[in-house]
Amino acid sequence: MATWNVINLSELENFKDFSSEYYRADNIQKSNVIRKIGTIRAGNAGFITDGEHGSPCWSETSGIKYITAEFIKENYIEQGDFKQITKEQDKKNARARLQVGDVLVYSVGAYAGLAAVAEPHLFPANIPRSVAIIRLNKNENLNAEYVSAFINSKYGKFQTFRLRAGNSQPVLALDKIRQIEIPVIEEQFQKEIQSYYQDSYKQRLLSQSLYHQAEALLTKELQLDKLQLPKNKWYTAQYSEVVDDGRMDSEYFSPVVKKILEADFLKGSFTIGGLFYIVRGYTPKSYYTMGVPMVKTKSVRTPVIDKKRIEDYANSNESLTLTQENDLILAAMGVGSLGRTSFITQDDSGVAIDGTLRIFRKKDENFKYVEIPTMLFLSTEIGQKLIYRGIVGSTGIISVTDDYLAKIPVPMVDEPIRKKLTELVLKSIDTKKQSQALLARAKTRVEELIEQEANKK
Repeated sequence: MATWNVINLSELENFKDFSSEYYRADNIQKSNVIRKIGTIRAGNAGFITDGEHGSPCWSETSGIKYITAEFIKENYIEQGDFKQITKEQDKKNARARLQVGDVLVYSVGAYAGLAAVAEPHLFPANIPRSVAIIRLNKNENLNAEYVSAFINSKYGKFQTFRLRAGNSQPVLALDKIRQIEIPVIEEQFQKEIQSYYQDSYKQRLLSQSLYHQAEALLTKELQLDKLQLPKNKWYTAQYSEVVDDGRMDSEYFSPVVKKILEADFLKGSFTIGGLFYIVRGYTPKSYYTMGVPMVKTKSVRTPVIDKKRIEDYANSNESLTLTQENDLILAAMGVGSLGRTSFITQDDSGVAIDGTLRIFRKKDENFKYVEIPTMLFLSTEIGQKLIYRGIVGSTGIISVTDDYLAKIPVPMVDEPIRKKLTELVLKSIDTKKQSQALLARAKTRVEELIEQEANKK
């Protein structure tokens, strides 16, 4: 049944946007709720700018991280392999140099509107034009954590969504961000939100520390840091090797990989195919709004999948592609995703979709705690080199086959070490979930406080 909403000329508030979407009834209702409390526009609450508009100048030694939009999640900044820019470019773009209390907004791309507070452990850092900063004035009685949680709440999201322009590449322009209305609630309530945010931050740092401990333990046990990789400018391969492996590309016969395969830590190793079954992801004929969540290549993160990125659903009778607890999922396709591996927890099951590989252990009671050590090894620089050796396809669409992956060797450390690695990573995962729960509570609490204050008016 069709629905409509009638707006009087006197009620028009945005003379740059006359779309029906802007004046949807539920948008008007949310506007009325926050305006009962009293609001301040973001442009009046602080200085708003974006980052570098030109091409970045990269550095390997400056230490100045370049925080792109893809790292901005709902109320936090995802830890990743940040590129670095030169000190000269950072100085040139000083207005976008991150400061304590900056609220970062994902402004160009599919998730335009997500916000997070700049986190101290990332400093020094700068941003590109796909990220905007709201740098609050100190005299406006707003704290950054509350503003971030508000923008990500339903009372902020409806504003960022209707202020965006574009479809395939949404843009939340700076002048639109300045129009966001922020309700001013009592300081004690803002501090409550700040407390949730800060406790979550501590838990997330602890989660990262636990995971790094697991990485360090594996590196020490296998002495991965002792391996000296060659830097040959040229090398040769036997014709028989070309025939046997069915490959003619030079990268496949790199002496770097040959050195890895001859390393002591791989003596007595097992292949992935020897320990696990490997099933290529299901290709759905169509997508549905109901069914089982799909685990796609963009969902794969280490150590666990990014549930925020499981957006579509599929009905599938392909039981072998339905992930289960303790499975591994490997992104086997796509620039930037290929080689990532996730461990599936009880809460993360879904249908593995084309471009991913479901990896699950064969019934061998002689080997326990092998999934997480395998994921850790594949995520190391050495593990990634072994995966990328098998790349096929062009630079636009690259992939590795399940047959190739099955041949990759996995070092088998002693069971007590495997158990310790598993305990550390599982504790890291659990701690991160606690962190996420605190952020979810902060967002929900913002919505409760707004509605409570509005009902008093």
